[in-house]
Amino acid sequence: MTRALLCAALVGACTRQPWPEPPPVDRSVFVSEHAAWRLEREQAVRDNWVGLAGLWPLSDGQTAFGTDSTLPIVLAGSGAPRVVGTLVRHGQAVYLTSAAPDLRLGNDKRAVVAPVALHPDNDSVPTLLRFGSYRLWIHAVEDRYYVRARDTANAHLSAFRLAPEYEPDTRWRVAARLDPYKRPRTIRIADIVGVDEAFSVLGELVFRVAGRQQRLQAFADPGDSTLLWLMFGDSTNLRETYGGGRYLWVPAPDSTGWTVIDFTRAINPPCAYTAYATCVLAPPENRLAVRIAAGEKRSH
Repeated sequence: MTRALLCAALVGACTRQPWPEPPPVDRSVFVSEHAAWRLEREQAVRDNWVGLAGLWPLSDGQTAFGTDSTLPIVLAGSGAPRVVGTLVRHGQAVYLTSAAPDLRLGNDKRAVVAPVALHPDNDSVPTLLRFGSYRLWIHAVEDRYYVRARDTANAHLSAFRLAPEYEPDTRWRVAARLDPYKRPRTIRIADIVGVDEAFSVLGELVFRVAGRQQRLQAFADPGDSTLLWLMFGDSTNLRETYGGGRYLWVPAPDSTGWTVIDFTRAINPPCAYTAYATCVLAPPENRLAVRIAAGEKRSH
């Protein structure tokens, strides 16, 4: 940690010092590491979001899926069975109760022998169904369940390119202090389909942009306690960047309560790349009245 960061972290000391600068980085190393991160980011978006072919609510009771246009879940294809399978949901339990010979379970080359319990994607070992080029699984968001499909033959997969970005600039690395709440707060935020989801807020990150102090609520990352998750909006939204705001992960603060926000790593949420995501949007409290000309711009 630099002397300025340490100085700012001490209570009652160095009160007349300017806002600290983040630890310096070599620009050539910064640009090189950022380019490598962009390549990994593009591959992750391609693997996880490009090629999604559907998202259907799964209600209690029976739901058939196949190529028949009258079914609740329709998969494109010719010469395939009219009904590929039937799902039955009872609360949090989902079963595949019937299956066509062409339906496979995970990487198994054998046909599915129904009934089979299906584990949703919030389980440690989710169940994957294979039908031709389709991959299907149960997507769970709190008490809402969906069937999500991906088409591995989607023509967009090979042609996909990540959204453009602002020119990477080290000046968008800013020192930030976490003002933690006495205990984490749970707030509910609307997702893209208009349904609220619960998230844990650990506190507020305080930082400065263009000489002005700013605050962003810092969310706990469900999968990594070493990171803080920011969902934020700013004055670039709609015209230059995604209208619903952007996501950004930053290292959890060190023992002094300080960390570094690198706005060049701000990314579009999944719903900027597919109509079949259920991503949450930046809450009103995290709408900045400044221009953050860093990170990903609007997607193609």
